[in-house]
Amino acid sequence: MTYSHLYFYGLLSLFSLLACQKINTSWTPSEAKTKFRLNAVTCPDDSVCYTAGGVKFSDDITFKSNDGGKTWDTCASQMSGKCFYDIEFRDAQHGLVGGTDGRLYMTEDGGKNWRTMQMGIWRTLYAFDYVNDSTILAVGGDGYNAGIIWRYTPTSGWSFIDTPAFQVRAVESVGNGVVYAGGYATIIKSQDSGKTWTTTSAKNELFCALSFLNEKVGYAVGRTGTIIKTIDGGETWQTLRSGNSPFHTAMIFNDVAFFSENVGYVVGDKGVVMKTTDGGKTWKSLGKYGKADLRAIHLWSENSGILVGENGAILHFGG
Repeated sequence: MTYSHLYFYGLLSLFSLLACQKINTSWTPSEAKTKFRLNAVTCPDDSVCYTAGGVKFSDDITFKSNDGGKTWDTCASQMSGKCFYDIEFRDAQHGLVGGTDGRLYMTEDGGKNWRTMQMGIWRTLYAFDYVNDSTILAVGGDGYNAGIIWRYTPTSGWSFIDTPAFQVRAVESVGNGVVYAGGYATIIKSQDSGKTWTTTSAKNELFCALSFLNEKVGYAVGRTGTIIKTIDGGETWQTLRSGNSPFHTAMIFNDVAFFSENVGYVVGDKGVVMKTTDGGKTWKSLGKYGKADLRAIHLWSENSGILVGENGAILHFGG
């Protein structure tokens, strides 16, 4: 065997070793209240949390916790009879939930009552975000070449912004009117609270989740296991993990959350949870709690959080 072959296999062994490193983690499950998939979780303060999901064409469910996610009660069910893909709250009282067939519901009393906000479309809504106290963005689409962006203000109601040539899966506001949205092979950016958009250089992945720390620094993950990072507001992107690399185990990612510029987490199918403490340069597995597909994560601190996923899974880690 030549030196070059030895060097190659040595690198392969090193990458394999690094990929298998694990962090010992304590997992605490909450009581399963449903067998439906939970797609999103949000905690507007230290006590109140919401999660939502369902079955695409037959069921929806929303839960609320008043003790930091330890126990949950049904907040609403069968409002639309179709799956919810996202739930967002700007505070403990004001929130949105929605998903299949453009169904969207708003509450102003902590989920006691919900107001229907059907926008006259039938494309799936995948994500929402509060740009500020009065402006909301909703994104989605069906298939890989039919996206949609809608914008809401109390004075104008819902305004149709654009039909991108790609499905939009994620949207995140970072302040000062700057918003990022990601989807099939593209990440776009707005600097006027979602009125107009420009395309960044990110490509070649179905980007399904974003986590931005400020206007410049942000991360995105893709369904085939890719992780990318920008430090210049989307002008350039660094590939931290390539889903196509032969050195990496095949994974499907569903969400990403960073608590600080250095500490962040990625979750995905088959119980995948990975953590970085160096801004994405290296990643370690937290170990799997079962094999449930994990769909979303909320962080309490650099070392603790809550995850939701298939079969009503709700898991706490690190505290």
